Amino acid sequence: MTTDKLNVKLVLPKDIDEKYNHSLTYMKAGDGTLVGNTEKIHMLEDIMYNPGNPSAVLLGEAGIGKTALVEHLIYLHQNTTEPFIVVRLAIETLGELKENIVIARMSTLLDDMRKIKQATKEGNPGKRFKLILFIDEVHKLNDIGKSVRSSAALNALKEGLGRGIFPIITATTSKEYFENLATDEAIDRRFNQVILEPPSLENTKKILEKYIEFRKETNDYEPEISEESLEELISLTDLYIRNQVNPAKSIKILDQCAGHETRIHYSENRNTKIDHGTFQYVFKQNGFNIDPPASAKAVKEEVHRRVKGQPLAVKLIGDAINNAFFAPRNRKKPLLTAMFVGTTGTGKTETAKALAHALFGRDDAILTINGGDYPTPEDAPLVQKFIGDDMAANKQKVILLDEFEKAHKTVQFSLMRMLDEGIVRDSHGVERAINNTVVIATTNLGATFFNDLGKNMKLGRNQTPDDYSNELYGAFLDRKQDLIQQLVVGDEGQNNGIKPEILQRFQAIIPYLPLPKAIFALIARIKLLALKEKWSRPGAIYSLGDTSIRILLPKVQDAKWWEERVHNKDYAGIDPISATIAEDMINAKADQEGARAVEEIVNTRILSKITNIISERIDAGLPVGSADGAFLIGTNGHAFFEEVSQERSDITVSFKPNNELDFMNLHTRKEVKM
Repeated sequence: MTTDKLNVKLVLPKDIDEKYNHSLTYMKAGDGTLVGNTEKIHMLEDIMYNPGNPSAVLLGEAGIGKTALVEHLIYLHQNTTEPFIVVRLAIETLGELKENIVIARMSTLLDDMRKIKQATKEGNPGKRFKLILFIDEVHKLNDIGKSVRSSAALNALKEGLGRGIFPIITATTSKEYFENLATDEAIDRRFNQVILEPPSLENTKKILEKYIEFRKETNDYEPEISEESLEELISLTDLYIRNQVNPAKSIKILDQCAGHETRIHYSENRNTKIDHGTFQYVFKQNGFNIDPPASAKAVKEEVHRRVKGQPLAVKLIGDAINNAFFAPRNRKKPLLTAMFVGTTGTGKTETAKALAHALFGRDDAILTINGGDYPTPEDAPLVQKFIGDDMAANKQKVILLDEFEKAHKTVQFSLMRMLDEGIVRDSHGVERAINNTVVIATTNLGATFFNDLGKNMKLGRNQTPDDYSNELYGAFLDRKQDLIQQLVVGDEGQNNGIKPEILQRFQAIIPYLPLPKAIFALIARIKLLALKEKWSRPGAIYSLGDTSIRILLPKVQDAKWWEERVHNKDYAGIDPISATIAEDMINAKADQEGARAVEEIVNTRILSKITNIISERIDAGLPVGSADGAFLIGTNGHAFFEEVSQERSDITVSFKPNNELDFMNLHTRKEVKM
């Protein structure tokens, strides 16, 4: 027996209580903190007073306040002459019984509620009240009974609903209702719908203000929060937490903030307040950076350091970064969206890695979606789910839509909402925010445009266009519409163009020009230095334990040295091996594979020469470690700067013990510094 403020006692007969496995419980009134739902309360009251069909279903997303609305209804009526007494059915507790028994109980539930009402009247002579049944997550009843090939428990409730014999309020999400309940026209007809919408940000603020007042009355300590900080909290939850709704999500974050500051209060014996610093900490724990993880300067410097031979692309990316960091923008969208356009091996993927490293701390903070893997219309939901599932686990990365033009047009269009609103749906239909990401699409379309532009700008294979110029930018602007037209049309006969409405969703179109040989040489040098550094780490080689390998490269040469030998200063600051790779080894591959041809040479041909020597020396019982000697990288004497010959130029690798290195007087062959 339970009592409300007007001393109306709920009488739950023992036999009925046991019949339903103690799943029927008295529902307490709310604390009066709910605001902004007056219309929905009145709708619910109207239904409860409906003499023919007092059956309501509350529809809304999880956390929107369906249960809170019922509690508020009780609160509003508790001091009236006819208070609302609400009995809650716990489906999980009832479900502990055998399924056939649960179904039998549901068929008699509303009749038994009338018995409870009668017992309560007898226990409260002369007092008026309205007894109501509440079933939360009512869709769960639809699953009970299926395993025993019986009608679902909800069907057993249907007859009582049709007769209108007892006021009942049910609740579920809109998705569950229309997928599981509304498909039964009889069920749908018996329920009066009350659809709850998320409160406005203003009403969310009022709810939180009342919630804070309530907590101050009940908690030993409550950190202070200003009106401005409260508004910021609500704004941040609206921006970043897209898979939940207000007021629940703002209350959740507020509680986390209060817990954090309370811990500090007790551990440091000082009063605390919830402010922007608190939000930084709490949102980071939830997987979001509410402030940029790096400065715009640092991001631009990383791109400039790593992307070679693309001054126009680097300049335009810098502009896009400045816009993202310093211009007003819709923060629900990704930090940056861009279409990288250019032939294979010109630096598009390297740029994506540089952005990932600068913004998110590592090169592999990239989710790659290959357009060629999604060639049919049926693939559209798959790519959404793939991205959404990944975002559930890690919300901070570069989303790389590689070879975007190869994805089916339906797939491309399915990503427009992601670009427009910063939302994707995972495999469970849950919305995931991607506003902590950078979205990069790449395409190899537009080869004719870039070849023509390269010729117009006199980007010869022996030039080094690593410095930005207004002339270069002007040439691009003059031909930009030609590029867009090529992207729309696509390759002749391939039907792989990209629709203008999709191109418009990207904040910037970044062109990647053909690379000259001097840039290939610079890239080769970077790769060689990376190889050298990797081998020098103890434990890096699987079968050698903590043994490190020492690699010696020829020193870089200045403009005078190169002018004397090849009458070309473009290789100034480049070592001979790197220049040899660019001039003598990649050849036609440069046009087809770009910088990937360089990487292939370094990671296969040079690598294999080193490992072959290691294998031979290990088999012969000879040392290979850095304490014993070094691997010398050189040429076979037929490089372009050494002699003109019909013989093939190649790179040589040899191991020299320390005593031989000393004898060779290596002061003329200094190592390339990192």
